[in-house]
Amino acid sequence: MLKFHEENEKFTISDIREEVNTIMFGGHDTTATGIAFTLYALARHSEIQDKVIEEQLNIFGTLNEVTPSLADLMNMKYLESVIYEALRLFPPIPIIGRRTTAEMSLDFF
Repeated sequence: MLKFHEENEKFTISDIREEVNTIMFGGHDTTATGIAFTLYALARHSEIQDKVIEEQLNIFGTLNEVTPSLADLMNMKYLESVIYEALRLFPPIPIIGRRTTAEMSLDFF
């Protein structure tokens, strides 16, 4: 964005600030919402929650003071499916709408 600002005087520091705020807020908000709804879905379906716990016990043997490795994370196939299903049912951003308020020219290149 800074490089684009240097090359295009119409893209101001204020524009950069707005873009960074959007990225930062959007990233935190969508992650928090996704986690919250996944936990909500697990709380509503104890049989699914039990299968997630069983998968974790099969991978780690115990859940006390475990530091998961990348290989452990890759083996969490059932949990991955649960997360994807929760995101499908409760998408953090179901729709994005924007409206232009002025004529635009998209000459980035």
